[in-house]
Amino acid sequence: AGAGADEQRADLLVPLGAYLSTHALLCGTVQRRLSSVAFTIAEWLRQAPSSTFRVASWMESRKVCRFCNIVHLNSARITAYLGDHAINNRSRFYENLCELEGHVHDPGAFFRKVCEMVAKMNKPVFRLELLQYVLGLDCRFTIDVLRPALTFALECAQKLVPAPKGASAEYTQPASIVGEGFVDSAKDASPRQLGTRRGTM
Repeated sequence: AGAGADEQRADLLVPLGAYLSTHALLCGTVQRRLSSVAFTIAEWLRQAPSSTFRVASWMESRKVCRFCNIVHLNSARITAYLGDHAINNRSRFYENLCELEGHVHDPGAFFRKVCEMVAKMNKPVFRLELLQYVLGLDCRFTIDVLRPALTFALECAQKLVPAPKGASAEYTQPASIVGEGFVDSAKDASPRQLGTRRGTM
């Protein structure tokens, strides 16, 4: 019964994730958040040459989730931080974020790129959290839920007629469709408040 409930829940989260991420893109939320997330990654990369910093980053990954107040354990091995694996992952992520900034006015191109990004992710933690933040999603949207949700968003985006420039002001955040308290926390939180922590493979 538990497995069936989980599957049903995932089936509901996929269209919800597609809707919320599309809404965040069309209302300008994605564009505003991408720059701050890119800053967060750039700061991590700036300090990454220090092995002490990288180990501290891995150790600080056991933090309480800002959405559900539960600790999500970091599955990344410390060896990824002692070497270049984490640096390479985040360097590619930074480059992808910069590329996404050029697609914010083209939903099809934007979601195509995001789909490519998540398809190549293995066990992301920090990168996933930042991506959830950009798209206006919470921790319910794990990587396994996010992949089909973004694929669905891409399918819908390919059928969209681009909105007139400046039309984003007509959109409002649908507070009733997400969990209680999530909208305010997602809106007010900044990835800079997360610090340069959170490790991932």
